[in-house]
Amino acid sequence: MGHYHIRKNIAEQLYLFKTKDKFPIEDWNKRGLIPSSDDVRHKMNQEVNRFIDFVVSKLNEPAKSMTDEIQTYLDEWDKVEFDTEETYYITDILCEVMAIANVKVDDIEI
Repeated sequence: MGHYHIRKNIAEQLYLFKTKDKFPIEDWNKRGLIPSSDDVRHKMNQEVNRFIDFVVSKLNEPAKSMTDEIQTYLDEWDKVEFDTEETYYITDILCEVMAIANVKVDDIEI
């Protein structure tokens, strides 16, 4: 399978991931957290979806460049509208996105 097909497959997986609720109530309970309001959870999903769009736009980059681009994105990420637990939860989901995109999370400072 060529690089194009691999990138296409990754993009398809990420778009599928984008369509699901990444912060369902039952998952909050599993984490021992009180769920945030529907409005905040919606914003959290939007935040992850923006990151997914960004990652998809970088799929053609060489691995090192993509890692650098993601690092810059995360360094500039404005987390002010989320509390600490929400930010940690979003970060966990962003790591899932990076894993789908074959980005080594260990190479990223979060």
